[in-house]
Amino acid sequence: MNNVFLFGKARGNKTYFLTCTACLVALTVACQWLCSLAGIQLLTGSVVNMFLIFSASLVGLVGAGTVGIITPFIALALGINPNVVLVPFIALSNAIIIAVYCLSFLFKQDAPWQGYLFKGVGVVLGATLKFVFMYFVCVKLVLPLFVESGVLPQPALKNLATAWGITQQWAALIGGAFAVLLESLLSHKKIHLIPNN
Repeated sequence: MNNVFLFGKARGNKTYFLTCTACLVALTVACQWLCSLAGIQLLTGSVVNMFLIFSASLVGLVGAGTVGIITPFIALALGINPNVVLVPFIALSNAIIIAVYCLSFLFKQDAPWQGYLFKGVGVVLGATLKFVFMYFVCVKLVLPLFVESGVLPQPALKNLATAWGITQQWAALIGGAFAVLLESLLSHKKIHLIPNN
């Protein structure tokens, strides 16, 4: 069970784990860039969170954690996120939702509905903790210190109060719901993205 927690459905298959993780990084960044063109924060956030949760199902904590931590730095390089100060906070918030969601894999699941119930709880708890970290820890406590030191402009902090506020929680909940739904649809269609070892 720990292998599922750490490596998802790719447990024991290193080639597919590495390939799938690399593809998920590329897909996440590509979709984030496309959504950012629309300029709708809720859309972009929902899509990114969907990929983070879906990655957790496929490649577990290690693979999804890689996706969640690497993609903000790639987004910075591509100009999607123009502020380098924010990148570590975004990466850490991604790691939080992924870690909490992956904990749902550790509960015994005697029936499929139990698995989806635990995953649903994982999405809600993960989204809530991500919101708490981004808004109350980052926006309210840590980032004002960067404003005072002149590293971060005051208008940026005001914008983050909206983007990293309740909008962020909704984005995580919507993205997580779509990820669980996508996994369910693929499972019912008997589509295995990662073949059995």
